[in-house]
Amino acid sequence: MTDETSRRFGLPQVLAIVFAGALLLLVGYSLFANKWGAVTVAPVDVGSAPGAPQEVSEAAQHVMESVESERRALAKARLLEFSQAADEVNEAIDELEAEIVSWKTEVEALLENDAGRFLANNPTYVDAFHEIYNKGQRPSPKTPDRLRTVVAAAIEPVSNALRNQEAIYTPDQSLWDHLDELRTQALEATRSYRKDARQIQSMVDASRRDPSKAPASRTLRETLDSMANRDALEQAEAIALVVEEETRKANKKLAQLEAERVRNEAARELEKKRLQEEMKQREANRELARTREEEQRKAEQARIDALQRRAADPSVQAKYQPFLAKGTYRFNKLGLTAQVEPSYAYRYPRPASYTDMQLAGVLKNVVVFCKTAAGQSKQHQTSILAARSASVDRDGFGGQGYPNDRPKWNWYPQSESEWKEAEARYREFIELAPYWIKTGALVP
Repeated sequence: MTDETSRRFGLPQVLAIVFAGALLLLVGYSLFANKWGAVTVAPVDVGSAPGAPQEVSEAAQHVMESVESERRALAKARLLEFSQAADEVNEAIDELEAEIVSWKTEVEALLENDAGRFLANNPTYVDAFHEIYNKGQRPSPKTPDRLRTVVAAAIEPVSNALRNQEAIYTPDQSLWDHLDELRTQALEATRSYRKDARQIQSMVDASRRDPSKAPASRTLRETLDSMANRDALEQAEAIALVVEEETRKANKKLAQLEAERVRNEAARELEKKRLQEEMKQREANRELARTREEEQRKAEQARIDALQRRAADPSVQAKYQPFLAKGTYRFNKLGLTAQVEPSYAYRYPRPASYTDMQLAGVLKNVVVFCKTAAGQSKQHQTSILAARSASVDRDGFGGQGYPNDRPKWNWYPQSESEWKEAEARYREFIELAPYWIKTGALVP
């Protein structure tokens, strides 16, 4: 095929050079005309502009015709390159077809002619011929026809353009690459046939030169058929041995599987019994848990009922009148009165707020609880300023119950037994507070 550089010489570059030359010619002519007093060439539609010189119009027309002629010539040359490339592909296909014909007339003929009998008398050559003839990587004998069809379809637009003198058509690079690929396929197919044919021919020549080997009585085809039958018999015997061995292994495997099945069945029965016992035990445990849960629920309900009864008992409520009775004082940490801080008084008499008692530290410990209930005073504050500068003692008492207008305890624990009683009252109040809040005896 032609040189790659000349094949790919681009038409756009040539056209650009031609247009540039035409433009320079037109501008030069215009300058020449201006110098001698001619009318300046108009920038648009030179040939038809009113008053334009006849010479300028004819020159421009001549330039355009020259450019168009150059374009057609270059396009035609490019089309001829593609057509020649297609011819080279077809030549490679013809060469492949000739090689296939040679294969049929020279190699396949060995199956029946005397030259093949020389090969048939040499087992090594017979095996080699069988390997090359039956297992070679040669393409189908129909390959030339297939390739010609593909080439004809690919080059058809080029052929049509060559027949049309006015056509300006340039195929793109993909067509060139496609033709290269088809040519390569044809050449590789030719080489595969040629290589196998030369190998076989070299064996024929060698067998003819061997004086110890006379032509066989059977043709090469008969020898190959016999070898095929022998191979088939050997293969059948090998298959029979394999089948026999596989049958023995299968029977052994079946016996193993049967033994394993029996073991698994026994294991499943044991597992089934174990699961049944486990389920029974789980059910018994669940029943026991339900019984215990019911007992706990009943015990908890009994405890709650007892607490509710105690909370509703007037004698119990009487012990906590400093908090349950109605009054306007709002418990705070330093025992501030409404005169000091108006927010520490309710608008109307009501039980104490449990939240206020918590924030004021009344429930911090039994000591503060008792001092508050008894209405003791650490230091009575008379002003908000003094209250802010005051502090609570180490127990957290700051006179929280001194301004309380509810009934106060008339006792304060002194002995060990009284402190035990006070501790019991402190715990009981905290325990019964939620029930008092529910019934309204204590404000949340």
